Amino acid sequence: MDPEETTILVADDDPSIRVLLTHTLKRSGYACVEATNGAEVLDRIGALIPDLILMDVRMPKLDGVEVCRRLRSMDRMADVPIILISAYGDEASILDGFDAGASDYVVKPFHAPVLLAKVRATLAARTTRRGDPSILDLAPGTLFDGRFTIVRKLGRGGMGIVYLAREVDPDRGVAIKILDCRDDDPRESSERFGREVAALSRIDHPNVVRIQGSGLFRGHHYYAMEYVGAPTIREALEERGAFSAPEAFLVAASIADGLAEVHRSGFVHRDVKPANVFLVPAPTRAKIADFGIAFPVETGEVRLTREGIAIGTAHYMSPEQSRGETVDARSDLYSLGTVLYEMLTGDVPYPEDSALEAVTRILNGERPAPRSVRPDLPAAADEICFKAWKRIPAERFRDASAFAMTLRRAAGED
Repeated sequence: MDPEETTILVADDDPSIRVLLTHTLKRSGYACVEATNGAEVLDRIGALIPDLILMDVRMPKLDGVEVCRRLRSMDRMADVPIILISAYGDEASILDGFDAGASDYVVKPFHAPVLLAKVRATLAARTTRRGDPSILDLAPGTLFDGRFTIVRKLGRGGMGIVYLAREVDPDRGVAIKILDCRDDDPRESSERFGREVAALSRIDHPNVVRIQGSGLFRGHHYYAMEYVGAPTIREALEERGAFSAPEAFLVAASIADGLAEVHRSGFVHRDVKPANVFLVPAPTRAKIADFGIAFPVETGEVRLTREGIAIGTAHYMSPEQSRGETVDARSDLYSLGTVLYEMLTGDVPYPEDSALEAVTRILNGERPAPRSVRPDLPAAADEICFKAWKRIPAERFRDASAFAMTLRRAAGED
């Protein structure tokens, strides 16, 4: 990215540091816009989309982490790199920044040449990886990749954005997930993505949302999946609270059935959580969705973010996934144990925990009994959750089918 065509927003309440930053950047040819506090950053964004933001963490009115979180909720700011600057270099502070959506983190005192190198590397990475930013705000009626007509945006998550669309031929509703790809080698990324989606599209099971096509559009990989049009477990929990024990057991059994097929096809889902499971009428009961971070078992890889944090929502991750180690199908069973706990109790274990605290408890084996929250639950609720939560994978259920069988037995079905 040409410095003369690049605008950097510099935000710091300390005038000496702000002057140092802008002076360093301007000497290298970058245009700078300044802000003295968090609220001022948000005001500047109203009339400007910078190419990069350099922002202090501790600022009056709104701190940098909160500003970062608010910026990431705006579609037009989703692709703008944010580098946080702070005197706090402990792991918890750094993880808080990355949780809020920071692209990088610099600890004070910093050397200007080192900071400048980070700025150049971040801008270069954005140029090669970002694809077309207009993909974030497609208007209804847009023809997508010659095959689909956009109806409306369904939502946005950490791994991409989802649209409701109509496939032209055959005429049917689909959900299109556009992935936020950040691999260094676009050719390798394209080839690998194609192989993975081709394999996933062969999965045909009532408890798995079917993938119906994939491609590359405006520099972004995407896949189209069947549109379910049903609430997720997350939405059901928010609307009506905890499930009855029999219902929770049977829904979890249906999820396990779907996972068994995913695992037989050679994949680990790696992001089993309530937001990724749709609730549908019996006898199907559940459909697993969102394969944005699914990975072939045989590779033995664990994907990391650019900051080195293992992918997967913290409260649902297995110990081995939390440590960034090789994961297999049994990691999904651990996650399903947490989904079951949440259906039974209405919340995740230790809901007040931050992401870092949640991971620490997982690594230490600290798991609460469901009956400590709901004493009316059957003893099987505790037994099943603790079996799924074993820290050693070999001590969990043998496989997803064995997990499903145990759940149905607990629900009174053989």
